[in-house]
Amino acid sequence: MFRYTPNKGLPQAVFDDVRKLRALADDLEAIANGTLPAPDALASAPFLDGYWFTPRQFLSMCGSVADHPLVFDPMVTTSQLWVLAPELGWARTYSRFYRLGTALETDDLIIQDGLQ
Repeated sequence: MFRYTPNKGLPQAVFDDVRKLRALADDLEAIANGTLPAPDALASAPFLDGYWFTPRQFLSMCGSVADHPLVFDPMVTTSQLWVLAPELGWARTYSRFYRLGTALETDDLIIQDGLQ
């Protein structure tokens, strides 16, 4: 939630969210139309290995990360998970694509709770 004030308008941070939402909407529309992420787009995506799913207020992923532009710790919890394609080696979260390595336990990849 952002507060609008008559003299200042919206805070600058809203523009980061608009950019992320627009990119997410564009990617979801492309995937829905059958256009999967290009190899060069995935090549520059962070690599998530030994990952698992974690329910917070929304479903996200945790795991060992490499090549993330903002996270320098060895482990990461992603933003909200929107598209999961483990057979193709990628996932799309609210913020970005991730290249996927091996799941921590492949038997636990069964998505439950109404996710399709």
